[in-house]
Parts: sequence; structure tokens; C-alpha cells
Amino acid sequence: MPNHSHKAKVPGTHLLSCLTLVVVAIAAVVIVAIFFRPGGFNVEAQGQGVTIKLAFADSRVDLSEFLGQLMKKAESGTEADRRLVSSLLHAHGFYRIPSPEAASEFRGITESETTRDFVRAVRSTLYDLEGPFMRPATFLEADDRVVDAIDDLYRQKPTSPVVTKLWEMSLDMKGIFEPRDIKVSIREDASLASGVAATCAGNIWFGRVGLIRMDEEGRVIGPRIEVSRPCASTANDPHADKKARVWLSTSDMHQLIGNETSGSGGEVHAILTPLPKNLAPEGSGQ
Repeated sequence: MPNHSHKAKVPGTHLLSCLTLVVVAIAAVVIVAIFFRPGGFNVEAQGQGVTIKLAFADSRVDLSEFLGQLMKKAESGTEADRRLVSSLLHAHGFYRIPSPEAASEFRGITESETTRDFVRAVRSTLYDLEGPFMRPATFLEADDRVVDAIDDLYRQKPTSPVVTKLWEMSLDMKGIFEPRDIKVSIREDASLASGVAATCAGNIWFGRVGLIRMDEEGRVIGPRIEVSRPCASTANDPHADKKARVWLSTSDMHQLIGNETSGSGGEVHAILTPLPKNLAPEGSGQ
């Protein structure tokens, strides 16, 4: 996950301090009302050109009633009212959950002596796949940093159930380790030896065996793709470097599409299934 340099604004005792400040401020308002305003009184909050008035019928008001009216005003008022109430609460480290502001502040919380229990409780929400981490959307917007986090887990705790399960799936080539089909274009290259194929430099299947077939029911060959070719863009083909290209020897081309169609020099479409490195199926050339 990305590191964030800012600290959480409301960890541990700081949250208590902020709450104390709010209580003291409200208490001061109430005391003024009691001693200088007999009967009912109003409290005004101003900011950003907006004024919110809270009316109280008695000369006394408890904290619950005060906060209740403030929240009710935010919910039933205008967008400007809501922004004002939010800014007042944010100034003292309070955020509505759920809200984008609360999520933003949440990102800054780091594990320490005062926050450890809270941080671990939040992590357990992820492990239990609850709340915003419910399946099937748990990792829907994730990127490869999640894989890095799993690799960290492997280094710190190689016997972790997560690591063990992934290892078992990799042995069976199941789930996320299941072989994938890739649409490629193939060409014949008479300079290549039988069983050896070429591809554009930088392709992930370079240095691996690739099962190649024309369709789901067609013949399958399994050459080792170990020759690298430059596939830079040209004026005639500006997207050449983006194409999945494979070059096959004459004998492999014959095996795949037959003598009658090979040798034309043109491109044909095929399906490539790259295999894990150093893995080759028995009789892959048939």
C-alpha cells in the first residue's frame, strides 16, 4: 500500500483531548446562557458565509441535545449547512462515518502503542471479509501492490495459511494460476530451428514453452520461445510494438497448419498458452 507521511489527527489520547475541547466549548456556551440569558436561547455558528442557528427553549441544555440538533441541522439543511457543520467537527478531529473525509483521515493512522488495538481490529475486518472488504469486490480496484504485501507475508511467515493455499493452487495450476490463452499472430521464419520460436522482445512468454493452436479443436504444437526480435513501430505499422507476434520454423508451421497453407509468408491468427518457466508438456510437438 502507499506510504503516507502525515500522521493521524485523532489517535488515542488526542481524540480524548479533542472531545474534551468540544465539551468545554459547549459547556461555556451553556454557562453563558444560564447566567446571562434567562429562558430560551439561540446558538449561532458562522463560517464560509453561512450561519446556522440552533434554538433551545430552556435556559439549560445537555450535550446530547446540543449535538442532536447540530446533526439534525446538517442532515436536513442545505449543502452549505452540511459543509459548515462538517468543518466545525473536522476542526476538532471528528468525522462522519462513512464519508470521504473519514476515509482520508483513516489512511494516516499508523500502528503505535496507542493505536495498536484499533489497527489490528481494522485489519481483522479485512481478514474476515466484512464491511467494505466483503467479497466479491474485496480486491476489485487493487493493483500489484497487494501481491507485494503477500510476498511480505511469505518472507515474515512462510507457514501462513494464505501462502500455503496459494502454493497448493500453483502446484495444481488452478484459480489465479490457471493457464491463460492469448490471441497472437504467427509468421513462418525459415531461419528458425524446429521446436524453437521467436517473439517480440519484452513479451512475458519469452523463454517459455508456448502451446500454440489455430482453434480449440485444432492441432497443438509446443515450441520453446527463446529467440527475441525487435518489434519497433514503423511508418507502415505504427502499432507493431503492441502486437503479440510469434515466428515459427518451417517444420512447426507445417505441423500447425499443414503444407498446403504454409510458406505464404503472411500472418495468421492463433492461440498461445504460455506455460510456467521450465515446464514442457510431454509430446508437446504433436
